[in-house]
Amino acid sequence: MDVKLSGNVIIRHQAIPDCEKCENAKKLLDEKGLKYTVINADKRFFGNLMKQTKSTQVPQIVIDGEFIGDYINLQNYFKNTELVDDIIAGTAKIPISTVRNTLSTVSSDIRKSAV
Repeated sequence: MDVKLSGNVIIRHQAIPDCEKCENAKKLLDEKGLKYTVINADKRFFGNLMKQTKSTQVPQIVIDGEFIGDYINLQNYFKNTELVDDIIAGTAKIPISTVRNTLSTVSSDIRKSAV
């Protein structure tokens, strides 16, 4: 089974009803003003998803149709996109080494998604 998700999606596992990271992911997307769908996946669906993403973390998060990772990855995703926006706008107040590292990471991510 090939799992294809579009938009913004938080995939929970039904065996973990009290998922703190799932709730934190929802709060973060709410803070960013993003609409999203929550899927409460059964063992089979989540197993197929893990094979595709190569991640065993809960929740699994998709933003704009692209797999981001878990809640920690979601936090980093927003930190990186906000930093890039600040760099482009010329309002970033950070050391140049941090700018280089961030641009390198973003460039690497773009190359990976182009493959």
